[in-house]
Amino acid sequence: MLDLQVHDVDFIHWILGHPRSVYTVGTQSTMGSWDHVHTTLNYPQAQASLEASSLMPSSWPFTAGIYVLGTEGALEYSFRVGANIQEREQASHFFRLYKSDGTVSEPAVSTEDMFVAQLRYFTHCVAERQPPCLCPPEETCQVMQVMTASRQSVESGRVIAPGEIRGCVA
Repeated sequence: MLDLQVHDVDFIHWILGHPRSVYTVGTQSTMGSWDHVHTTLNYPQAQASLEASSLMPSSWPFTAGIYVLGTEGALEYSFRVGANIQEREQASHFFRLYKSDGTVSEPAVSTEDMFVAQLRYFTHCVAERQPPCLCPPEETCQVMQVMTASRQSVESGRVIAPGEIRGCVA
């Protein structure tokens, strides 16, 4: 479950901050791993819905995306690559803005490989002996609190407040 959703939770945390509550349902394997999970994160003025699965057929391409619904329209980003994320040079992606007035546009976005950009930033921080500003340890700890709350929720069947989780626990 951690491998499946931690990056999604981290991204949503970057946009919306720490959620008030977490509710997760899922499909558990006979070995005990959560192989398909659906998580709802509740915020004072928003709700995020995340889904991750390792149960898709091997022919299914690695796919990631986000939809954001607002008062003026909706945003959609989609990233899709072959069966393996290492095939990123063949990736397709798009970013669309659907306005309430019915217009659709595709704003320009960077085509830089997001994984390479993350590694470049990390190595820059290490080389310059600078603490990371884009993903500080405090935020990582908060994301791990959400992931712990998610695991507790899927195992207990109840809504969990990440504030109930103390410290950085996995």
